[in-house]
Parts: sequence; structure tokens; C-alpha cells
Amino acid sequence: MRYIPSNNLCHDAQGYEANYIAGTPYVGMNVKMYAGPGGNRGEFIGWDVAAGKKVFGIPEKFPVWSGVVVTADHVAFYGTMDG
Repeated sequence: MRYIPSNNLCHDAQGYEANYIAGTPYVGMNVKMYAGPGGNRGEFIGWDVAAGKKVFGIPEKFPVWSGVVVTADHVAFYGTMDG
């Protein structure tokens, strides 16, 4: 079993000529991000590697950027952006 913190995001992007200002983002784009299919922005997924299929998914309101800690008894811990 593999445990996967994932993001479910779509975005609209518009490029523009950027001016470098020290200490600010320098990407040359306006990006609007929003929830993808299903309306959630993230999901914690359990994946059966041998079978090659998803066993479970826990939808999250926000993207799941954290790592995962799994005990010997297969209890998984992960963090969310809303605590």
C-alpha cells in the first residue's frame, strides 16, 4: 500500500511582461487557482501497488501539501492546511 497526498487543482493563467522587484514573486503570470473535479482541492489516497488501483480516497477542502508518516500497523498521519 502506498499513501499519496495529492492536489486537485485547476487554474486559469494569463501571461504578462514581468518587471523584477527584489523580494516579490517573478513569474510573469496572473494565475487563478480553483478546485478541480468533485469540488475538493486535495485528496489523501491509498493506492494498492500490486493491484494497480485506488483503495480509498479522503477528499480535503484544501490541497494536501504535507508528507505522510505511516506506522508499522499501517496507521497513516498527514497534515492539512486547515489544521
